[in-house]
Amino acid sequence: MKGKLKRLIICVFSIMLLCIIEEMDIFAEELVSIQNQNTDFITMFYSGEYHIAATNFEGEDITSLFLGQTQSLYEENKIDDIKDTIAQEGIVLHIISYSEDNVLRAYDKYKTVRSDMIYFELEDQNRATRICVTAELSGAIWYNENTSQVTKVSNTTYSILGIDTNTGLSVTTNDFSTGSSVQNGKGYFWGKCGFVSQGQIVQNGIPYTTYLEYGPKMVSFYAVP
Repeated sequence: MKGKLKRLIICVFSIMLLCIIEEMDIFAEELVSIQNQNTDFITMFYSGEYHIAATNFEGEDITSLFLGQTQSLYEENKIDDIKDTIAQEGIVLHIISYSEDNVLRAYDKYKTVRSDMIYFELEDQNRATRICVTAELSGAIWYNENTSQVTKVSNTTYSILGIDTNTGLSVTTNDFSTGSSVQNGKGYFWGKCGFVSQGQIVQNGIPYTTYLEYGPKMVSFYAVP
């Protein structure tokens, strides 16, 4: 009887162990997938095949400065160092696309513009965890074909495409807002929202409620014909 009970315990333990290993494998696969997506974006940014921009926390274009600081890091495959720079200095990376002209209105022509790959990283209020965010910001510009000056903007849309937490806790967004304007003959578009994480973890058998705030984050870009 004791032998049967022992074999039963071993069997149950083995099944539990296999389930844990399987869950760990699934999590590892998901984590690798997310990391690969982030690395793919970095690769696209440095490929020289796209219209790119880097902006600081004030929305200023610092593309040349950022490339000057990080190009050698990319060539040395120091991707984590680049991500640290992005997080610590509040930098946002953009890959921007333009549609073909599709409306003719007197002297003004129309284009849709899209920063269809936005990438940034945020740290929580304690600088203990970090999230990687991909997003999309789009709008429309009217411009004078003769002067290439933007005369009107509209249709700003801001969407969060993905959030990599790497903490096991979900992250939610709040307080979405968008806007656009014409500035110095360019179309200016911006989007903003907050990021928070709330959940429960267990340490030494004691449950704790966690609240992590990654702050509001505004992204923006300028569009020209």
